[in-house]
Amino acid sequence: MKIIPIKKAIEQLNIMSLNNDERKIYENELKILRDHKAELKASEEKGIDTGENRRAIKLAENFLRMGLIKSI
Repeated sequence: MKIIPIKKAIEQLNIMSLNNDERKIYENELKILRDHKAELKASEEKGIDTGENRRAIKLAENFLRMGLIKSI
């Protein structure tokens, strides 16, 4: 028996039982969490891109120093 679907169903029932004010608060908090998650993902992707660029520059510098490529 899988517990996760049951937990999700209970969570949905709890959300459905909220009054209008509670639901607005819940939805606002959920939006904040989703926005934060999206910001973290974008930051992570930017960090990966930056790291890859630095690595490529370092490799090119090493190749130049070793004479494997010529300067432009």
